[in-house]
Amino acid sequence: MIPSTRLAETDARRKMAVEMTIADRLAKARLFAKTYGNMTAGIVEFIQFLVCSGRIAEQGGSQWWRGVNGLLILDLIDAEEALGSSTLTVASTSPAVQHWVNYSIYWQQTPIPNLFKAQRLWWKAHQTSLHYGIHAFPELLLLEPRIEINFITCVCVPNVDLTALLNIPTSLKLIKIYTIIAYPHHYPAKILAVLKALILAPAYYARIVGLPKNIGLDSTRWEI
Repeated sequence: MIPSTRLAETDARRKMAVEMTIADRLAKARLFAKTYGNMTAGIVEFIQFLVCSGRIAEQGGSQWWRGVNGLLILDLIDAEEALGSSTLTVASTSPAVQHWVNYSIYWQQTPIPNLFKAQRLWWKAHQTSLHYGIHAFPELLLLEPRIEINFITCVCVPNVDLTALLNIPTSLKLIKIYTIIAYPHHYPAKILAVLKALILAPAYYARIVGLPKNIGLDSTRWEI
């Protein structure tokens, strides 16, 4: 049984994630990218897509997108605090935060970082944060319009999982270019926009041929 204090902390964190302002989301992600390598620019670019499409807005928009993205940003904040603390131990941090710490330490302490290894560490942290956020807000996902749920479950999350498994670079504006071309530009998504996104989704074709397995909303591949 989860202690009541732990539940209260979890609820408070979920509330902070949903209520975080757009300015704070962008500022924290940009600061992390500036301090710990530009790989986190991919997060900045995706937040910009969420804002431009209306998925994250100061008024209206999607509570699910706000919550999942907000928890990821809170993980970045906690990782920075952990890196600056001499008392915060591995046992007192979540798996996602610890993965962000691992990535950041590697980036800062390695004179010439191996970019492939650094990107792999980055994706491990990102995916752990993402899937923790997905599991944290199941009730908010059910409140989304059906076509938006289809976009999230059939296109967006499987695509991110596949991108992580392929260790695609996140500092080359590839994510920004892809989202502009492929993803629905308005919230909630329209049927034709989701069909277009599905046609342009690498994960859709990967799943047809059965590779890779265990990706998507219910994936158990990522430690949470």
